[in-house]
Parts: sequence; C-alpha cells; structure tokens
Amino acid sequence: MFNNGSSLTQKLTYARTNFGFDVEFLWYVFPATLAGIVVEILIPGEKQSWTSRLRAISIWAVYILIGVSVSAVLQYCLGLLHIHPLVLIDLGKTAGSKTS
Repeated sequence: MFNNGSSLTQKLTYARTNFGFDVEFLWYVFPATLAGIVVEILIPGEKQSWTSRLRAISIWAVYILIGVSVSAVLQYCLGLLHIHPLVLIDLGKTAGSKTS
C-alpha cells in the first residue's frame, strides 16, 4: 500500500479517502483521555485501589477505541450509500483556526 518513503500527508489522505474520517482526530482523543486520568488520580475523592484504577483505565481505553472505530465504520458505510448530512458546518474557517 505504502512504500517506506510515503509522507504522513499521503497516509492521512489515504485514511480520509478510504475510511471516511480524519485520523488526526485520534491525536486529540488520547491526550484528553490521559488528562482525565491524571485529574482522576490527583483530585482527592473516594479511596480507590490502584488495581481498580488500572482496570478502569483499560476499560475506558477499550470504550474509546470501540467508539472511534464504530464511528469511523459508520461514516464510511454511510459514504458508500451516498448518505450525507443535511447540514455541513466547516469549523476550519473559524477565528483562530490553524487550518484556515
């Protein structure tokens, strides 16, 4: 599919075209998840054991990966059926956007 000299832009374009979602989205999901984990550990609350916290982290990681995957597959399938949203909102042209 790709040779070793393929650029990241080519790979992201391939993912957008063939999978129907922006792979860069994942770079926002994982840091947000890690930030939530750090806040959960640092803020005092109910005393949870470290094993229950580690189990919860793994459950949330699986939950997020399944959610992102199902969303991507659904978007891809809807694209194959030529079903498009009624309203498209381009947030790339908002004030302060890095992509405009």
